[in-house]
Amino acid sequence: MDKKYCYRILGLAAGATPAQIKEAYENRIAKLGTPDYRDDPEYVRKKKEEAAEAYRALMGNNPSESGLQSKLRRLEKPTQQAAAVIGEAKQVVAKSPRGVIIAFAVIIVMVIAGIVISVAPDFAHKWATVEDIDPTVQEIEAAEALVRQLDYYDYYDMLDTSVIGLNEAGVDWESGQGEYGDGETIDEMLNILYELDIYDRGEFFDYITGIEDYYYDYDDASCAEYLILWLGAPSFDTVAGSENLYEGEAILSYADYLRYLGRFIDEYK
Repeated sequence: MDKKYCYRILGLAAGATPAQIKEAYENRIAKLGTPDYRDDPEYVRKKKEEAAEAYRALMGNNPSESGLQSKLRRLEKPTQQAAAVIGEAKQVVAKSPRGVIIAFAVIIVMVIAGIVISVAPDFAHKWATVEDIDPTVQEIEAAEALVRQLDYYDYYDMLDTSVIGLNEAGVDWESGQGEYGDGETIDEMLNILYELDIYDRGEFFDYITGIEDYYYDYDDASCAEYLILWLGAPSFDTVAGSENLYEGEAILSYADYLRYLGRFIDEYK
C-alpha cells in the first residue's frame, strides 16, 4: 500500500510521528465502533482492515490492542469486586436479620458505583470527541469567512482563457480519477487546505459534502471537484487549457488548476 494513501486513510499529513499515527489509528477504530456503523458490519470490517494495513505500512508492525485490553480489565475488576462484596453481604444476611439492612445499603452503594464506573469512560470519550471536533468546525468557519472575502476578487484575473483551444488536446481529463492520495492532485489540494489553516481533511470533506468519510471513499478528482465548488471557483472543465499567468504554464490537469487556486488564495487572503 502506497504510504501517501496510508496517511490519507488515517487522516494524517505525510511525516506524522509514530505517536500521531497510533492515535489516529485508535481514533479511527473507535469511530468505527460507534452505533452509527452498527448497521453495516461488512463496511466496518473493510475499514478496520484498511486502517490496520495502513498502520502496518507506516509503523512496520501490527497495531496493538493492549490499550483496549487494559481498559477492559479495569472495567472487569470493579465488577469482580462487586460480586465479592455481594457474596459477603449474603453471608451477613444469613447470620443476622440486622445484617439485611447493612447488606442492602452495601449493595445500593456498589450498584451506584458500578454505574458511575461504566458510564464515566463513555462520557469522557464523548466529551473528548466534542473537544476534538470543535476546533475543526472553527477552522472551517474561519476558512469560509476567508472564501467569502475572495468573492470580491475574480478567479479569472490571472488566467488567459484565449489559449484554451490551443491547449485543449493536451488536457488530462482523467487526472485524479481512480487515485487515492497518490499523486499531485492530492498534494495540491492539501496545500490549499493548509493555506486556509484546515488540517483535519476527513472532517472538512464530511462538512462540505454532507457525506461521512467522503475523503476516504472517493477519489482525488471527486474531492478536487468539491473543493473547487466550495471555493466558488470556476469548474476545471471551464478553465482547462487556460494559461496560469502566475507561472506562465498551461492548466492541463486538476493539479495544475489547484496550484493556480492556491496561488490565487495566497495572493488575496
